Amino acid sequence: MSYPSPSYLEQVAAKVSKWCLRNFGIRNTKVTISIQNLETYYGDCGPEKDGSYTVVIAQNQNLRSFVQTLVHEHIHVKQFVGDCWEGSGEKEASLLEGPLADQIWKENIL
Repeated sequence: MSYPSPSYLEQVAAKVSKWCLRNFGIRNTKVTISIQNLETYYGDCGPEKDGSYTVVIAQNQNLRSFVQTLVHEHIHVKQFVGDCWEGSGEKEASLLEGPLADQIWKENIL
C-alpha cells in the first residue's frame, strides 16, 4: 500500500489541527504534532508540563485514516483542556472522529 508523503502529511496535519482547535473552542491551545512510523497504534496524545499538548500520529495509514486519527486525538486534547470525559474518553472520540472528518472534507479544508 502506498501512503502520502511525510511533507504532505505535515501540511494536512496543520490544516486539520487548526480546524479542530477552532471548532472545538480551544483555539489558544498549543498542540505539537509528531508524525511517526508507528507499528502498534495509530495515534496518541498527552499534556506537557508547560500546558501544551503533543499529538503523535502514525504516518503509515491512508489519508482518510490519518485525518480521522488526528481528529480523534484532538478530541482527547479537548477533553484534557476541559477536564471533561467519561472513562478513558475513547467512546466520545471514537463516536465523533468519523462525522467530524467528514465535515472537514465537506468544508473543503484539505
